[in-house]
Amino acid sequence: MDKQKIKLTFKDWDYTCGDGCCYEADTELLVNGDSITQYASGTEYLLTSVLEYLGYEVEISYEDDE
Repeated sequence: MDKQKIKLTFKDWDYTCGDGCCYEADTELLVNGDSITQYASGTEYLLTSVLEYLGYEVEISYEDDE
């Protein structure tokens, strides 16, 4: 069985407004060349974004270690 190849690209970016009073920086995530999100911080957010792009419905839950 052949597996489909998926290319993930992380691209750093930054922005400074015209008067220099604000600055933003993060990482853009691309899947197969398509921009998925400009803010690629946080594992949960990244996984959800990629899976939804691939057509999956994502439900996240947390389990306590008790």
